Amino acid sequence: AATAKKRLAEANETLARRPLPELERLFAEALLAQLEDRRPAALAALDALVASLPTDKRAYHHRGLWRYRTGQLDAALADFEKATQLEGKFGPAWNALGHLQLRRDKLEDAQKAFEKYVEAAPKEANAHDSLASLHLRRGNLGPAVEHARKALELDPKFIKANLRLGDALLFQGNPVAARRAYASVAASADPAEHHEGAMRSARSYLFEAVGAPPTRLFQ
Repeated sequence: AATAKKRLAEANETLARRPLPELERLFAEALLAQLEDRRPAALAALDALVASLPTDKRAYHHRGLWRYRTGQLDAALADFEKATQLEGKFGPAWNALGHLQLRRDKLEDAQKAFEKYVEAAPKEANAHDSLASLHLRRGNLGPAVEHARKALELDPKFIKANLRLGDALLFQGNPVAARRAYASVAASADPAEHHEGAMRSARSYLFEAVGAPPTRLFQ
């Protein structure tokens, strides 16, 4: 927290010392306001950015992300859809749209969005990881394993794909293989990632307990 506060102070000092062109200033103000949780200021800057760049997919995407984070799901949906209309191959907007639909339990719409993301960015690990998470949610364990492995093939350092892979393998009834995937996360130097990998590995032993419910019931 102290480091973050210091960085924000440095950013504000830099902006005061060296004024930016208007569009860059609006974007910087939006980012700073988000980080400082000044919600009205963040939205005002993003609205101004969209008004200044009405044909720029990124402006809608950034406003959509902020609206999504603050629970304005209908407005966020409109922004993400506008971004994809402006450029059908804009992967980040398809990804955001998929996660929004996932949050709303509209799994069919989420799958279509994530498939568009993979189509737009077939060599991007995050695209395959997003689709893996969708298949895992739907109980399609084979495709979940396939896309999680594809994500790791494209980027072996993409740690969170190991979580998706481990969960899918676990629900397939293969806790030993699942623990190998979780171990990659537990080996992370990041405390949160280490904790997540270790906890999932520990929970995996429940699937092997005498009298444990069937794997499907756990899922």
